[in-house]
Amino acid sequence: MLVLKEEQDRVVNLFNHTKFSSGEDLDLNIRPCNEPAKLIGTIRVDNRYFRAIAKIAFHYFLAYYDGFDGSEAVFDPIRRFIRYGDGKIEFFVHQERGNLVSDLDKGYRPKYYGHFLIGNVDNQQVMCFLQLFIGRDIDPPHYVVFLGRNPRNILLPTETFGHFYSYLEPDKRKGYAGTMQKLGATHRIIIPNPSIL
Repeated sequence: MLVLKEEQDRVVNLFNHTKFSSGEDLDLNIRPCNEPAKLIGTIRVDNRYFRAIAKIAFHYFLAYYDGFDGSEAVFDPIRRFIRYGDGKIEFFVHQERGNLVSDLDKGYRPKYYGHFLIGNVDNQQVMCFLQLFIGRDIDPPHYVVFLGRNPRNILLPTETFGHFYSYLEPDKRKGYAGTMQKLGATHRIIIPNPSIL
């Protein structure tokens, strides 16, 4: 397999910025493995990881929902959590097993990695659901993000909307790394029980 010089330089640079660098010269003749490799280990994250998940959710929600602009007082707690880390992670973000979209349970997998993002507004709360980096070889957990209490006094039907962001083949990228598709059949979106928050 031919490895491009710029790709090799990028990987060596990434490796040099990790804690795994031993200070020794790297063997530049190492080539990619053609077989899947399983790695077992522990990854520790701090609240910055969950704050980033909350930020993705909040920005997605505000970009695709017209009912709020994000300055409402009900969003003060999520804004403080994202910006300063105020509050407990468990109040805002839950990581859970299982898929958000039923097609994934039926074996559907995108050709290239992608992300599902789903917004939900019911009469009590505003939520966002994310499942990131879904691919042929990975079944990642999803995140339930509590953005705030619904401040409306008028009872309206629950609103659910979602998108799938799919990365493009590397040689087909021309200014954009992927495409975004609206999820059209809301009955295929599985919303976990939000009453756990």
